[in-house]
Amino acid sequence: MMFSKSASTFMFFSILSVQTEQMQAFQPLIPISTTTSSTNSRSCYFHRGGLCRMNTNEEPYGTHVHAGPRYFLPSTRSPSVRSSPSTSLNGLLNTAVLSASFSATTKLLSSIGIGALATPVGPKQFGNILDGSAVSALSKLTYWLFQPCFLLCGVASTLAKAYSGTGGLPTNALMVLPLAALVQISLGALAAKCITTNKFGIRPLFLGIDADDDAGASDIQMCTTFANSGPLPTILSDALFRGELLSDVAACISFYLLVWSPLFWTLGKIILGLNEKDDASANENSTISNVIRQVKTFLSPPVIGSLTGIVIGSNSVLRSAFLTPGAPFAPVFGAFRTFGAAYLPAAVLVLAGSLVRKDAPTNGDTQSSSVHPKTIMSLIFSRFVLSPVLALTTVRLLLAANLLPVDNARTLAVVTFTLLMEGCMPPAQNSVVMLQLADKKARAAKMAKLLTVIYALSSIPVTLLLSGCLSISGILSHIV
Repeated sequence: MMFSKSASTFMFFSILSVQTEQMQAFQPLIPISTTTSSTNSRSCYFHRGGLCRMNTNEEPYGTHVHAGPRYFLPSTRSPSVRSSPSTSLNGLLNTAVLSASFSATTKLLSSIGIGALATPVGPKQFGNILDGSAVSALSKLTYWLFQPCFLLCGVASTLAKAYSGTGGLPTNALMVLPLAALVQISLGALAAKCITTNKFGIRPLFLGIDADDDAGASDIQMCTTFANSGPLPTILSDALFRGELLSDVAACISFYLLVWSPLFWTLGKIILGLNEKDDASANENSTISNVIRQVKTFLSPPVIGSLTGIVIGSNSVLRSAFLTPGAPFAPVFGAFRTFGAAYLPAAVLVLAGSLVRKDAPTNGDTQSSSVHPKTIMSLIFSRFVLSPVLALTTVRLLLAANLLPVDNARTLAVVTFTLLMEGCMPPAQNSVVMLQLADKKARAAKMAKLLTVIYALSSIPVTLLLSGCLSISGILSHIV
């Protein structure tokens, strides 16, 4: 099966976004529940976006802080300390939770659809400026500048609040995220190795590739091991939360990336079989040069941004110098915030430009860039069935080891939500960049087409899985 064009993907994003916005615009107010007391009568209505408007002057927990009218999420659970995340089926099928996750997914698809208008696939009236060179330049800006500044500010602000006692997540909870990332990636790599084995006829029967197609198996293994753990979770979190809760989730994502980012650029190369040149040159260079090379690989710009945020946020002198209004380096931190604010729009444009693209001819090499339907189905299973199960397993393992902050309901909810969300994302699109840098153009084209189809089909499973993450973690009970 050949996916040589991406216009269908562009139309999918655009039509779905328009339809979902129209559905929400004409969604009526439906009473959900009514609570009456001696002093106040309160009614809750299901409103567009999955939130509730309440006719009361009270401000109970569950208040959403989006601009405009104040909305409230229905809840029958008191904000008490929970011993573990809930896995109730009623919670998973909660209408408000499903609508909130659907709204977040719709916002993502709408953003990608708008960005796709500026690609060569879009109308000429929009200039077709988001071509391959523009996406490449924007990717570099995002990787080297926008994302590091975003992570630096998020981590520094969260740690500053924690150390000053004015909010934020405790440091011991944040330090769980790198360990959890290591566990999740290890479990994913082990599962990927099993499902891509060349024994028992698994490859041609379930993966749609030849038994001796090691390159195709490596690509599937890469997509199974590494999800889109940076831009996409941040974009979805931005669509769901505001204020301190958004900052805390962003900080958790930053700490998760401390392990994910170096593993992606080291273990990922090994999985894709792109480390032959490094192995060949290792014999010619000294041991010190090899160590320096490995350190540079580990200290990627996003990791440096997160580490710098840790240093600033955990040191009282640096906190005063950078985060206090009127301090000597407050303008510098303000500049970091300005560049960091460009991260989410740039990430959306990069995602749109990477998925909705007009492929150039590859000298008639059509077979090497074809994508089999079995390959698509196997990746949908691994990313949206197997990976979420592994994420939930990771949470359970951390709970059993008493590593999660069970004594703090809010912190537990934020950490649990982040870990579960990381396990429900589609494959990392930077796999295409890695193959392009290694001059594997045919594999890069095949990977790009594969990811385009997976992302186009991911809207429904991501919506359902995101609602499960919201319900299991109980994070909606802590929107204030």
